[in-house]
Parts: sequence; structure tokens; C-alpha cells
Amino acid sequence: MNKSLTFILGFLGCIVYGSNGQSIGKFNPSAQLPVDTTLKIGELENGFRYYIKKSTDHTQTIQLRLIVKVGTKHEPADKKEIAHLIEHLAFEGTANFPLDSIIRYTSKKGMLFGDQITAFTAPSKTGYILNIPNSDLSLLANSLLILRDWAQNMTFDSARIRAQIGAVIEEGRFSQNGLNPVAMSIEGGKKFKSEFDDTEFNNVEANLRKIDRKSVLQFYHDWYRPELEAVIIIGDVDTKKMEENIVATFSDLRAYERRRGTGKYNISNLTDSDSDNFMCATKSTITSISLDLFYKRKFIMNQMKTHGDYRTFVNDELLNVLLGNRFRNIPRRYNIPSVNSWIVKNAYESGWDFFTLRAALDDSSQMEEAFKQGLAELERLRRFGFSAGELRVARESLLKDFASADFTSIRYQVGRCIDHFVTGKFVSDVTYARNLVQELVDKLTLQEINNSLKSWLQTRSMPDIIVIGPSEGKEHLPRQSDFLQWGKEVRRISDIASMDTVSHDQISLIDTEVINTFSDDLMFSEKCLYDSIKTLELSNGVKVLLFPPRRLVADGQSKMIMLNGFSYGGSKLYEGKQKIVCDNAVSVVRHCGVGDFDKFQLEDFLKTKNVYVSPFIGDSLESIIGKSSINDVEIMLQAVYLYFTSPRKDDNAFKDWRMTKKSELRSMYFSSGNFFGTVVNNLTHHQSTFSPDDVESISLADALRIYGQRFSGVSDFVFSVSGEYIYDERLRDLIIRYLGNIPRGTKDRIRSGYNPFDCSRMDTVIYHGRQKMAEAYMYFTSTCAIEDDINNIHALEIVTESFRRSVIDRLRTKEGGVFNPMVYFNHEKMSDDSIVFRIGVHFYCELGNEQNMIRGVIDEFQMLVENGINQNSLDTSVSLVGSQSRLYNDDYSKEVMAIALGNRLDTQSLGKDRILKNVEVEGVRALIRSSLGVNNRQIFILLPSETMN
Repeated sequence: MNKSLTFILGFLGCIVYGSNGQSIGKFNPSAQLPVDTTLKIGELENGFRYYIKKSTDHTQTIQLRLIVKVGTKHEPADKKEIAHLIEHLAFEGTANFPLDSIIRYTSKKGMLFGDQITAFTAPSKTGYILNIPNSDLSLLANSLLILRDWAQNMTFDSARIRAQIGAVIEEGRFSQNGLNPVAMSIEGGKKFKSEFDDTEFNNVEANLRKIDRKSVLQFYHDWYRPELEAVIIIGDVDTKKMEENIVATFSDLRAYERRRGTGKYNISNLTDSDSDNFMCATKSTITSISLDLFYKRKFIMNQMKTHGDYRTFVNDELLNVLLGNRFRNIPRRYNIPSVNSWIVKNAYESGWDFFTLRAALDDSSQMEEAFKQGLAELERLRRFGFSAGELRVARESLLKDFASADFTSIRYQVGRCIDHFVTGKFVSDVTYARNLVQELVDKLTLQEINNSLKSWLQTRSMPDIIVIGPSEGKEHLPRQSDFLQWGKEVRRISDIASMDTVSHDQISLIDTEVINTFSDDLMFSEKCLYDSIKTLELSNGVKVLLFPPRRLVADGQSKMIMLNGFSYGGSKLYEGKQKIVCDNAVSVVRHCGVGDFDKFQLEDFLKTKNVYVSPFIGDSLESIIGKSSINDVEIMLQAVYLYFTSPRKDDNAFKDWRMTKKSELRSMYFSSGNFFGTVVNNLTHHQSTFSPDDVESISLADALRIYGQRFSGVSDFVFSVSGEYIYDERLRDLIIRYLGNIPRGTKDRIRSGYNPFDCSRMDTVIYHGRQKMAEAYMYFTSTCAIEDDINNIHALEIVTESFRRSVIDRLRTKEGGVFNPMVYFNHEKMSDDSIVFRIGVHFYCELGNEQNMIRGVIDEFQMLVENGINQNSLDTSVSLVGSQSRLYNDDYSKEVMAIALGNRLDTQSLGKDRILKNVEVEGVRALIRSSLGVNNRQIFILLPSETMN
């Protein structure tokens, strides 16, 4: 489970144009915003708080939360992680739901553990999450009972405590590989030693292992008290009836007598902000070098209650956009590693704000130049501020971000309630707030922004400086005296204010003269298929599937349109060096740019547009993905056109790509997790490891040639259009204009007989890195006939879901000491008559415990092969697979695309729900017997180098 959960908070509404709410009138800093009258806030006699709001969104869920005002900062020094442990134990037994019956019950209802049912622990709060379908009233009633049990009726079985202590330890160990520069600055750099090891974590682990049921109960009774708890329910509910149910369910919560001294804590030992802190910190498990500069000052809570509060908020948001844009340009001008800058409010709930400058470096030799250029840019900003042109772009960018965000979503509304309960932040009327923000974005002056910036930069002569790097080579890292000297030299760097380098007046990616050469006399045909799916077939062979308009699933987006296109082919059509080139061709093209735009010019142009487009080449297909707001759909289609027709040849950009790629590979090698994943992928996909030497063997000409082969035309591409769009004459004409003018190109077929997965048995141990835990991948691979591929694929999804639950129960509950066990299913078309699939397992665990975990997984798979699944397991798996498909709503379009590419638009085979409802136990058992076998397994284990005999 996540140790913390971040909500996108602060802005209380999306931008709309024109007034559709209460009049704002003349700006008055002290004027209060109207309260959200649609939100019911109440308090029971025992102090328990509740929030209820009737609301609906595209998720069609009712979201419930139990929030408790206790977190990691309330833990006693000798019982660190006990709040986190209790969060884990909430799923291991309560008075009304013994042992793991909460998970079993909600799974039966289609709720995925870790997604629709989960929890988080933060410094000042612990949250429990239930997102339920809004059509199941019995589930809603039982969900209240679950929340009630979590609030005061957890049972804390001793065996389950021991198992979850192991899980919490491994979760903590996983986070120990790096160091956090912000936390170091909060605590005061001079108080830390320069060389870090695992001593502190080892002490936490030792104390955790001493925790018993009595200790857990004591902390639970001290903090899980009605006056520190609140329930939040937002969705399609009857507010009055829900309030009656809450009163009936939670009124009998009682407060245990609290121990003396409980509730006092001190989170920060931050030193005086006028003193300079420097630290050069190293650790054996760190694989990269970073430089962080911090200006910090005390945090002042913005209650978001008055017009003045909102002006401060918008000022902060604009300042962050301006900083991001300014520092994003530094690599282009100075050819140094990326330097970024931003402001963080109340970092890690420490009570301090941070103005941050960060550079990620390839090696220590880049430190001086990165520091000087970063500090020089801050000096320019201090002296000259931002320009009017920069502010104009920032305003457009901020309005774009706000306009594309859905602040009416249930998830956002829940976040506002959490903020109100924990911090007291005001809950205002959303319509009024969004109109106010729109006005303030335009009203804030350049002088106000620059004064706000200077208030940061004039607080101290030098910021906190924290350098983090690997233990190996630490003698080459700079000392504090080096930075002091470099700081003096910065003032001799150019006194010229930074100027805008890109014209933001351009409104098109393609020159008008080029567009005028497009053929307007393109033939097309339209058909209506199953479930109102329309097809648009163009004269150059392009087939476009137009799905019925629907709300995109991703939180925080509204009125977006998606364009997905793919074609069979991919890198498996090449061998040896040519395959390496193909695997990297898209990366090269994205680094060089398209049409008249290099990489940086394209980024600048899109700053004020809501557009994302990217090509992709996989093992067996090439694809292109586009996403945009409705207003920017023509820009998205122009980018798609350019990626097909005009990849840019840029020798300087290619040299930079080579340097960047080598750095990535070096970093990957020293990062044990990334290295291990890459090696496993290569071993199971008939690939050799890509090394820095291989980068030199790739030429720009070869990369562009092979990219051109894969994207030579669109006659074998099928595109799908989905989202909140209106298929009118304008959209149809834009699709025809830009997709229809792409050349036809050639068609590729599946490379017959090619198996993208190596199905041979493997048992491999890899010794690499200095991590203090074991990591494992396990695969069970096989093939099946394609004549019934869609039915088989969905049935195998059901089998995998049943296996997933048994594996997680075995590793998480029975074995214990495992972190983040995952079970997943993937498949690929191997030829025109067969598919290959595999069921994968991935987990981390304590060193020495990996073989027990592996035996547990094999045992569970063996039982699956021998016994199949029973009706109860089938019903639960069908419910989960179906609900996740409906929730994320993406499998259906992929299914139609796959059939369309095979020229098999058989509408009777469409519709995942129909297939799932017709799946029977005996059919699944027969598929298991014919397709699964424990001998077709592969096991890969990563252990630290020091454990190698």
C-alpha cells in the first residue's frame, strides 16, 4: 500500500469562460467566498465528523473515506512505523469481517484490492478508501459497516501482526536506497553525517519486530478516537438518508482514556533560515549525482477563504509556471544537464516552504557548470525579473492547465473534504471560485510576480546546498569552499536579462503553404458498425474507428479527445544491429523533432496547447498515440502528420541524444532494479543487453531510415477516436485532411512463427548492486490457437485474476515479509494462427526469504493447474475483470482494433461483458489443462553482489 497519497488540491474549480455563477464584482482582498452549500458537514455528539455530497461523474462510483488525524509524525521514537502497520492490519480482520473477509467480500463485488479498496499513511493523517459502484445498495450499507469497524473495531490477530510487520519492513527497506535532500534540509544539513548506511533503518526494523498486540492496541486506542475521525461520502447518494445512516452507525463510537502526553510531537528541527547549510551526502546504494539548492521560509496556511487568499494562490501558481519555463531553456542555451526550479508549500508537512533549484548530473565534473548557470539564472531573475512575454505565455499555460482539469470530479471533492477536516481549509463554492481564478490570472501584474520572486531571492546570500552521490568516487565531489568560490564568480557572468527565444505567435505546426498543397478531393466512405461504432475509410487505406463519445477515465481531465493508431510489424522484423537501431529509432526522432521544429521549439510551441503525440515501436507493432483538448485537435492531427512524413534530421540533436542515452544506460546499470528489469526483459525476449558501446553503433541515417520504414505510410494503420467529442463535419474534414494526405506506404504482416517470449525453462540468479533485499520475476508461458483468441484471452484474464488473489494471500498473509507482490497477464499475436501469452509474478522480499516465496508461488500455480478454479472463484474473477474493464474502459477499443487489423470485423465477437457472462467453469478448466503447465516456467532472482559466493 502507498505510504502517502497526494491529492491535487489548492485550486477550487476549473476555468470556464463567461459568468455562469454568482457575480464576483469589484475585487476586495478581504471579501469571503461563498461556502459550498451542496456539501453537508456535520458532527456527532461524540465528536465524530461527517461530510456528504450528492455528486456524479464518469467513474459511476460512490467514494467513501475514513480519515483519522494520526500519522507518522505521531509515532513514538521507539515505535516508528506503527501507524503504517495499523493501516496494513485494517485488512487483516475486524469485529464484523474476520481475517481477510473484507478483501474477499469486496473482491466478490468487483473491487480490486489496492485500487478501489486501499489505504494510505501520511505524516498527519491515515486514510482508508472504498470506491464502490453506485448501483449496489447492499454494498453501500456494508461499506459503512467496514468504515465503522476500521474506526474502532480492528481485531489485531497476533499471527497477522507478525506477517504485516514483515510487509511494512520490506516496504520501508525498498525506500532506503536513496536519500531525500528536502528532508535533510528540514532537519538541518550540519546535523547529518556525510556517509549514510542503514543503521537508522535497522533500528526501526529492530523496534518494529518487538511490537506486539498490546502495543498495537495501545496506539490504536490512543489515536482512533471519534473526535479525531471523519467519514466522507461523495457520489450518487440521498444526502438525508445517508446522514441518518451515519448517525445510526457511528454515534456509539467511544473514546478510550488517552495516555498522558499523547498528542505532542515535534516534526522539524529546521535550523534558522538565515544560516547556510551545506552537506555532501553519499550512500553505497545511490547510483546518480544530484545537486539541490534550497531557499526556505516558514509556511503560512492559505485557507483559500478570501479574494486575497486566491490572489496569493494564483500568484504562486504563475510563479511556478514561470520558473519551469525559464529553467527548461537552460540546457538548450548552455548545453548542460537539466536544471529545474519550483516552489513547494509546506514540504512534507514540515511547516516550511521551499524554493528549490535541482540538477541531475551524469558525473561530478558537471557540478561547477550546473551550479554556476543555475545560480546565474537566479541572479538574473533577482535583478531583472521575468519579462512581459514570459508572463503572457505563463498565463496561457496556466489557463490551459486549469481548463483541462476536472475539479468537479468526485475524487477532487473528496480531497477538499480531507483538507477541511485535517487543516481547516475553507470549502468554497466551485463555480464562484473558478470565475474568480480566471479573473485573477489576468489581473496579476508583472510587478507583483517579480516582487514575489525577489522576496524569496533576497532572504539570503546563499541557499542551502545539498549534494548527493554514490559512495564510490565521493572524493571527487565538491566541498563547501568550492561552492562559496563559484558563488562569487557567478556575479561576473553575463548581466544581460534572458530573452524569449521562441515566437509564441505561431498558431500552426505546418506552414500554410504546405497545407495548401494538400489534396482536398480525397475519397472516403462511412459505415456504422456494432454499438454505434462508425468507420471512416480513406482512399489511402486508412481506417478510422469512431467510438461513441464518452468521458475519458483519467482523473483531472475533461472534454479530451484520444487518437490511437497501430499497425502490425515492429522491431521483430529486424535482427542484430538493425533491431537495436529499430528499438531506439523513436527515441532519436523525438530528440530531433519534426518538421520545422526542433525538440525545444516543439516543447515551447505546445506550452500553451493541450496536446500530446508520440509514436512507438514495439516487438510486433508500431503505433502512434495522440491526445488533445477539443480546441487543439487540429494541432494534434498536424503533429501526427509530421511524425509520419517529416522526422527531422538534426546532427547536433543526435549527438546530444547519444550523450543522454549513454548516461541513461550507465545510470541503469548502477540502479539494481532498472538493471534487473532490463536483463530479465532481454532474456525473455531473445534480446541482447543494450550497452553504451551499442549507442556508438547507431547512426542518425540508420535510425531515420528504419523509422521511415515503420512509418512509411498509413495504409496498414487502423486509428480509433474516442473521448468527449462531437463527430461533426469539421472533425471529419480535419481527419480526412491530415490522415488522408499521409502516403499509403507498404503493408507488413506478422513475422510468421516468431515467438516474442522465450518459453524455455530458466532458473537464473543475478548478483548485482548493493540493495538490502531480494527481487524476483516469475513467468509461466504458453501458446494457444487464435481461432477463438478473444474468448481465450478473456478466459485467461479470469484465470490470472484467480491466481493473483491466491498468490497475494499466500505471500502477503501466510508467508509475510513481502513487498508489493504483483501478478499480471500479457499476450501477443505470434503468427496468423496462434498467440503466445504469459502470466507474470513480481515481488520484493527479505534476503534469504526469496526461495520460500518462490515455492509458495509455484505451489499455488500447481494447484491451479491440477484443480482449475471453482464456481466461487470464477464468479469473483468475472466480477473483478468486468468491473475493471468498465472502470478503465480501454479493453473494448483495443479488442475492436485488433479485429479490424485482422480484417475480422465480426460484430458478434465484440463486447467483453457478453463473453465474460458466458464463461463456464468447465470451459476454463479445459483451457487451463490445454494451455498451462508448471514446467513452462522461468524464475529470475536479483541478489546483492556481496551475497555471491
